Order: sequence, then structure tokens, then C-alpha cells
Amino acid sequence: YNERYIGCDIGNPRYDQFARLFGAAGYYVDHPDQVGDAIKAAIAADKPAIVEIPIDPNEFPTPVAAVRKT
Repeated sequence: YNERYIGCDIGNPRYDQFARLFGAAGYYVDHPDQVGDAIKAAIAADKPAIVEIPIDPNEFPTPVAAVRKT
């Protein structure tokens, strides 16, 4: 389009940082081993909290039946 752009891809903000800006607790998890500790810290914070766990947008989710325990 002769370098006339009609849109752009704007990434998501870091929601854990937004939480802290507004006085809430914010936790960012970048490895599966950190999930439990982040959730425990969010509960212990005794105030509103965000636990941000980014995922690959191109990764297909595992079917529920494959992870359901019988």
C-alpha cells in the first residue's frame, strides 16, 4: 500500500506492572515452576492481586480430555 499502514500489532501490556501501579500486588510467572509460589504470594498479599502467566499465542491448547484425571 505504498507504505500507508492501516493498522499495527500492539502487544499486551505487563498486567503485573499495572497492578502495582494501582496499589495491588502483581506477579509475573515466566516458568511453570513459579506458578505455585506466585499464587501463594498473591493470596498472602491480603489485597487485590494479579498473577500474569503469559502463553505462546501460536501454541494449541491441550485438549481437556487429555489432562482430565479419571
